[in-house]
Amino acid sequence: MDMKQIKIFCDLVETKSFSKAAAMNYISQSAVSQQVKALESQLRLQLVDRSCRPLALTHAGNICYQGCKQIYEKYEELHNQLAAFAHEITGAVTIAGIASIVLYLLQPYVRYFLQRYPNVRLRIEPMRANQAVDAVLEDRADIGMVACPKEDRRMGVIDLCRERLVLTMHPSNPLAQKKKVAIKDLHDQPMIHFERDQSTRKLIESILRRNEVSVKIVMEQDNIETMKRGVEAGIGISILPEPAIVRELQIGTIVGKPFAEKELHRPVGIIYRKGRAFSEPVKRLLEILKEPAPKIEESLAPAAVPAQ
Repeated sequence: MDMKQIKIFCDLVETKSFSKAAAMNYISQSAVSQQVKALESQLRLQLVDRSCRPLALTHAGNICYQGCKQIYEKYEELHNQLAAFAHEITGAVTIAGIASIVLYLLQPYVRYFLQRYPNVRLRIEPMRANQAVDAVLEDRADIGMVACPKEDRRMGVIDLCRERLVLTMHPSNPLAQKKKVAIKDLHDQPMIHFERDQSTRKLIESILRRNEVSVKIVMEQDNIETMKRGVEAGIGISILPEPAIVRELQIGTIVGKPFAEKELHRPVGIIYRKGRAFSEPVKRLLEILKEPAPKIEESLAPAAVPAQ
């Protein structure tokens, strides 16, 4: 039993897919199958129930997976500690999170992290909040990034920041002429909303209810890019996180307005599975994520300009 076998077996169990495990290890599906069979032969035990779809483990396979997972995590921890001792942080970090955070808010941190640790591989996977939670709990991601993180005894939460929410609209909307918009101004406005099960939607709806405001929902989306395109097309207004609309504000395709009563924010948190040992790259990333965004942006080296 070697580390390559252990990693391939763990990847297969976690993805439940020979093709995905093969892609993660840059080998063919048949090579994954051969490695698993070799492991079964060494242990003289059947680990995978090949009669089941999707993939299922035997009782021995479950026990083997739990042990292999611990072995590989300890190996990664030792490898990264030794690399750190040699002043070279290496390894990989997988981040799962909602698109509006990992595609916008996270980017200055990613750039700064990779400038400091160029030998670390960052894998960023945009997904819905509930999927990010599952990815973290199932060890398919080292950490997750979600808005309005829920309490869960299996998870730890690190508060990252409070992200400002602003009213966005087409420049031709009469509300665009106001310096600030009152929440009551939203009454009967056509609105492009997050989908019902999303935490940001629930936060916005609670604010509207408290102010006895009713809007006309014309579109529901979990994709923030689609929501922005709807606002640009004049389909309706929307309440969106400010970092996600910076480009549109700069080019003038969207107008963003703060609320008159008070600024609206949504909490953003980093989630992780309790009991999981962080690798050295994850520890370094968490240290950077705890810094305020402006401080990170000030520390960034200028981006390389391609040769003409």
